[in-house]
This record gives sequence, C-alpha cells and structure tokens, in this order.
Amino acid sequence: MKTISKITIFLFFCSSNIICFAGYFQQEVSYTINVTLDDQKHALFGNETIVYKNNSADVLNLIYMHIWPAAYSNANSALAKEFYSNGDNRFLTASENDLGNIHSLDFSVNGEKVQWKKLNDTIDICVLKLLKPLNPGDIITISTPFRIKIPSDFISRLGHTDQSYFITQWYPKPAVYDASGWNYFPYLDQGEFYGEFGSFDVYITLPDNYVLAATGVRVDAQNEIDWLNKKDSVTRNSSVFFTNANQPPSSPTTKTIHFHQEKIHDFAWFADKNWNVLKDTLKQPETGKTITTWSFFSNREAAFWMNAPRFLRDGIEYYSSKVGNYPYDEISAVDVGNSAGNGMEYPMIMTIGNYGSVIELEQTILHEVGHNWFYGILGNNERRFPVLDEAMNTFYETRYVYTKYKNDSLRGTDTSPFPYYFFLPNGKRINHRMRAQYRYLGQARQNLDQSPEQSSEMFSPENYRSDVYSKSTISFDYLYFYLGDSVFDSCIKDYYEKWKFRHPRPENLRESFEFISKKNLTWIFSDLLKSSKKLNYKICSASISGSGFVKIKLKNTAEIPGPFPIQVMKSGNKLLEFWMEGFIGSRDTVFKCTDCDEIHIDTDNRLPELYRNDNQARVKGLFRTIEKPQLKAGFRMEDSKRTQIFFLPAIGWNNYNKLMAGAAFHNISFHEKKIEYVLMPLF
Repeated sequence: MKTISKITIFLFFCSSNIICFAGYFQQEVSYTINVTLDDQKHALFGNETIVYKNNSADVLNLIYMHIWPAAYSNANSALAKEFYSNGDNRFLTASENDLGNIHSLDFSVNGEKVQWKKLNDTIDICVLKLLKPLNPGDIITISTPFRIKIPSDFISRLGHTDQSYFITQWYPKPAVYDASGWNYFPYLDQGEFYGEFGSFDVYITLPDNYVLAATGVRVDAQNEIDWLNKKDSVTRNSSVFFTNANQPPSSPTTKTIHFHQEKIHDFAWFADKNWNVLKDTLKQPETGKTITTWSFFSNREAAFWMNAPRFLRDGIEYYSSKVGNYPYDEISAVDVGNSAGNGMEYPMIMTIGNYGSVIELEQTILHEVGHNWFYGILGNNERRFPVLDEAMNTFYETRYVYTKYKNDSLRGTDTSPFPYYFFLPNGKRINHRMRAQYRYLGQARQNLDQSPEQSSEMFSPENYRSDVYSKSTISFDYLYFYLGDSVFDSCIKDYYEKWKFRHPRPENLRESFEFISKKNLTWIFSDLLKSSKKLNYKICSASISGSGFVKIKLKNTAEIPGPFPIQVMKSGNKLLEFWMEGFIGSRDTVFKCTDCDEIHIDTDNRLPELYRNDNQARVKGLFRTIEKPQLKAGFRMEDSKRTQIFFLPAIGWNNYNKLMAGAAFHNISFHEKKIEYVLMPLF
C-alpha cells in the first residue's frame, strides 16, 4: 500500500460511500447465500452468488478464492502440517467422520462456466480463470453450488458437537485484492483472516426447533423474534439449570431465516436446540441509537451467563467511548463450550468457551466485543499484521479492567490459583500488566523473542503469545502512559474515523498518532513493534547538594531511545514525576528537591524494560544503587525493588563426609538474570 500523507487528499466519493485517499482502493463484494443444514449427516447444502466490483486501476484476469473447509479434509493441508510442527497430532487421531471438506463446487461468471483449479501446494485456495478481462470499474457475478461436510469441533473453528453447530469460514470467499496484489493464504490455527467489505444476504434453513444466532439482522422474521423473546422470558425467570440436558429430537418441519448486513467482511452462524436466550438493549449516548444484544448459552455455566447482557452492554459502551461508535444494530455472544473455536470473533457475533469464572467470562466477552473494532470495523490483514487487531484489542481489554476495577482488589487484578501466587513477589495477586510483562520477559531475556510486526505464521506459538499479545500490549500501554488519556484517545479516534470499513496498515495507525500528538514515535512504531530491540535504562548514580539540587546520571543500556518517567520519592511516596525524552548513551540531569530520599525510573512498572533492578537509587548514604535485601524461602518472581536472596534446605553425601546437611542460597527466579549464583554450605 502506498503511504498516505498526513494531510488527507480528498479525491472523490466512491460509489460505496467510502472516502478514497490518494493511491488507495478496495474492492466491493455483495453475497447472496442460501444454505440448508442436514443435522443427520452433519452437512451443509448451499449455493452462492457474489457480485464483485473491480475498484482498482488494474485489469484482472484471475480471481483467487478461499475454500477454507478443505483445510479439514486430510493430513496434507497447511493446517494439519501446522499442528504437526507444534506437536499436535489431532489430524492423526481423527477418524474419517471427524474430518471435514467442501465439494460440489462449479463456478460460473456472468452465467457462463469458467475453468478453475486448486493451487498445487494449497488445497484450500482455488483460482478462477475469467473468460474475459475484468477492467477497472467493471462488475461481474460469480456463482457456485457447494456442499460442506462439517468436521468435529476439536479439529478447528468450524465444527459441530453432536447437534450443536459452529459455522465459520465456511463459504467460498474471494481473496482480498489490494495495492500489494492478491492476498491469498491457507487456513491456519495461528493467525486469522482478511476479507473484502460488502453486503451479505444469507438464508439459513434448518429444523425449526433450533435456536439460530448469526452475523447481521433478521429480516422479515417476526415469528422467529417472538419465539426468541419467549425464550428470553423463560431464561430470566429460571433459577435452576440442569447441566445434563440432552439434545431433543430435531423437528420434522424447517424454517428459513434471512440475515442481512452491510459494511462487513465475514459472516458466521451458530445453532443449538438447547440454548438459553437473553435479550437486552442499550442506547448510545452520542447518537441515541438503540443496539440489541443477544446472549445464547447452554446450562453448563448459565449462572455466569446471566451476567452476559451487562458485559455486552459495558463492552459496547466502553469501546464506543474510547474508539468510536458501534455502527451496527445488534451484537451476539454464543456459548460454544470447549470446542476448538471458543474465544473467537466474527462481525457482530462472538464465540465464548467455558472458563469456570464470571471474571474470565467478562474479560473474554469484553475482548471479543472489542474485536468488532479491531478486526471487524478496522479490517486490517490479520494474517500479515496481527499487532493491529490482537495487540490493540488486548491493550483495550487490559485498560478496561484496570480502570473499571481500579478500586476493587479482586477485579482490578486476577485471582492467582495456588501454588502460583506463592511465587509472586508481593502478595497473592497478579494484574494484567504484570502477566504481560512476565510473559514477554520470559522470551526476551533469552533473546528468543521476535519482532511483533510480521506475519502470524512466522512466530513460534510461544512468541505469538509473548510478542503479539504481551509485548505489543504493554508497548501500547507504554504509549498510553506517555501521551495521557486525552491525547491517546484523540489519536485512536482519528485513526478509527479515517479507516473504519477499510483496510488499514501499521503506517496508517502511526500517521494518526504522530499527526495528533505532534511527536516522533519512532521508538514504538519502528523499534518496539517492528524489531526485537530491547528497552532498558539505568540510574548510575544520584546525589543531592547542600542547596537541595539533585544530580542523577542516567544510561541507556539497550537499543531503544524511548521516553521514560522519573519519579522523585520520599518515604515511598511520589513528590514529583516528569518525563525524559529518550536518548542513546549517557545523560545527566539536575533538578531541585530539598526533601527527597530516592529517585526511581518507572516506579509503576509501565515500560517493557528488560531489567528493572537498576531503576532506583538513594540520594544519600553508601551503596546508593543497591536495593534493600530481601530473604525468602524457595524462590519468587523477580522484585526489582529488592536484592532478593532465596534459601532452600540442602542435603548431600560423599564417601568421606557421608551425609551432609545445609542450605542453598541463590538468586535464581523465573526469568534469567545477568548474574545468577548458588551458594550451598554443607555440614
């Protein structure tokens, strides 16, 4: 994609009402899909029509199509090979009935059959050869029948558990054509998807005793809505939910429900005969628009799910206020139990698993609600730039928790199960920031971390968690801490308004932040998010003069010249805080403070620093840069404000001394340190 200048050049309004920037285009699609569920054979029978408009300046002779259910068909798919490489043998243990597929495809363009074939090395991508070139501005109609064998739910996100159905990434779908060309890639478990925005009209036929949830809004379906409203009333008045309820027989009569939605890039649907239903509404303060929320859930964790309407409402209100208004009329959360597709997002609908905790349920719903912005509305290429959706969204989830529950010791932090809490440095709680920091440091201190801004398939599974989710999340939190609430929110709202219903890239996010903040943010967008460089500052010395001037010598011991906060302390309390712009090398600074005793760098642990045990110094006394000692049994997570010494009982034996007893003194923690030691005197 060509870089967009900070001053937006308005050229013209596209026919799809998208404001076009110089050098930018995106294709238009509209889908009409008719599909029938056969719940005896666990199969879908469908046909599809796609109206495709070429908004590029290029002549297209081919159309690449994703046929992702083929990824479940055998052990030769990229998905199966990905599982193998990560030590997961699910394709080897799966029976033929567990596998899935898509077949009976027969593509036509403008009513004439065309030649098509699967790619030689990728069974879930095919290419259509057009009978005549598709010129700029031209429109074609692509159509095909299709049949899908639905796999078992443990294979991947598309699947079924008996007669509970999770239908995702299921229909033939054109790959995105943008300024970088065709973006086609195989279905993988790590990393997600990229689709063209357009409209969907989907007609789903199934036995009429199924509860059906889907992307979009039900059209001309008042009887269905009345039936769901009755289920909502029953659910609200229920006090006991039996967890061993069996699926009832399917009704011999069927229903067809029409769902419609515009300005989306994907469509998913789910069906179960036993789901409870909760319906609620909320009104957006800024627009006055009424949004309907739906919660569909089994009896397994029904007591937790009775809170789901509140969680959905809180999520919509939170993201609307911090990022931009939710543009659609409905949103749904669906309980899919422990299937492989739990905890996933689709436009206007999300899948949630069983977590054993109302806290975890809220955080997961909040996270998946947020993906309606960072994936749904801001439709970046998730496979190529996972930071733009997973990192941004996890940052907002983290911010939600530590702002909404900042005064609640149980909710502002996670409850850490025994024995994990025993190893925490100061108490029995670990908050979102700490968890992200620990995960990042586990890889970074071994130099096993990777640059966050690369394609999803390039990461090891551990680095996908530690770099895409954890490092990038705390990096955005660092930026938020540096800029402050008001400026950060203005930046993200500028980005949202410019790029909603479009395909942004990382440079577009950076443009909004630098344009609004008027700051050079190379340290985050080129360093933290685009490399495996490290951030680390050190207080080399601190002293106070008789006239009350404090002089500190600072050193950047790593590679990133990011800004950092200095806290001036008295008896553990902040007297003064100020930011220093980043630098490479060493720097001295002097300031007036007549009543301080310590100087800290980032005392609140908001920066993704590699080491923190050199972040404080006393202004008087001996050994000013050495932390106070802390003696503890066993070992703990690292506490940067203490010189930790751990001890363990020790026994030994040799032929001369026979049995010996003593103690082992060490400084070994969960993360590697520059210097590690073990002293073990035995008697």
